[in-house]
Amino acid sequence: MYLLRLLILVIRLRRYSTLGIEELTENQKTMGIREQVLDIAKKEGIAVGEKNGFVKGVKKSKTEVVKNLLAADKFSTQEIANFASVTEAFVLEIKKSLK
Repeated sequence: MYLLRLLILVIRLRRYSTLGIEELTENQKTMGIREQVLDIAKKEGIAVGEKNGFVKGVKKSKTEVVKNLLAADKFSTQEIANFASVTEAFVLEIKKSLK
């Protein structure tokens, strides 16, 4: 008798816990391992893409600053490097590309 009551209780608890999960997830099926791995890879790819885009944007803006300062023809290579927060080699590279 005790085992029967325990079994009924376990069945009821299992049923209620399943109903609770369905309500919380709005009846959506849970992700399998494959879907989780793909989701993680997608998120990592997006993060890497955003980082690469940011780095390219910063480099492009610094290149424009250096070009503008070189066009002014009033500053030395060292001054331009300090103003733009880049190396002198970077300034010389840009200067060479403008010729």
